[in-house]
Amino acid sequence: ESKDVEYVSFPVVPSATDSASYQQQMAEIKAALEDETTNDSTYAISMTEQGLGFTTYDPSALPNSVANNLTTLKKGDIIGPELQNGIYTIHKISDIIPSENAFARASQIVFFLQGKTPSEQSNVRQTARDVLRRINNGESFETLAREYSDGQFSTSGGDLGWIKDTDAKVADIKDEVFGARRTGLINKLIEKNEKIYIVNIAQTPIKQRYKLAQVIVEMV
Repeated sequence: ESKDVEYVSFPVVPSATDSASYQQQMAEIKAALEDETTNDSTYAISMTEQGLGFTTYDPSALPNSVANNLTTLKKGDIIGPELQNGIYTIHKISDIIPSENAFARASQIVFFLQGKTPSEQSNVRQTARDVLRRINNGESFETLAREYSDGQFSTSGGDLGWIKDTDAKVADIKDEVFGARRTGLINKLIEKNEKIYIVNIAQTPIKQRYKLAQVIVEMV
């Protein structure tokens, strides 16, 4: 004989006392990381509840809270503590070291030509020229990328994030991205391998990697 089983779930919400306790804990962790006598790697590894605690990252692999502010951060800077979905996270840039590879940050709008008739390709080229003109006239690159761009990055407004010079996803625009000497729109259409690209440089190439201490504490 089978029986129906009903379940009732109860959300676990930290009390005000618990929240204050976690805030105090994170303040103590931050103070320890700010202390120049603290061994960042040993401390972070011993304190974190998730992850490695200490490792060396390429810019393309950094946590978003660090990667999104990388151009303004320096050795010794602390990011956080930040609370998201019941998890506190704090990061410290313990060191910045040279890298053999270059990294840059860029956005793209891409138009596919493959499989289209010559007439259709002509229309695509005209659309690409119009979009480039609209960006130059002050319209949002991100908004136009969401509206016009083909491919997987349209939903992110064309943002490719931090990219490595060996990354296959930017092979067609590698020369333009890693040859850039200033940020901003590359004011021309780039046509390669049956695609047309409009490219915006968010960060010119750097050759750096980051030693990062990271402490993650879950509120339970």
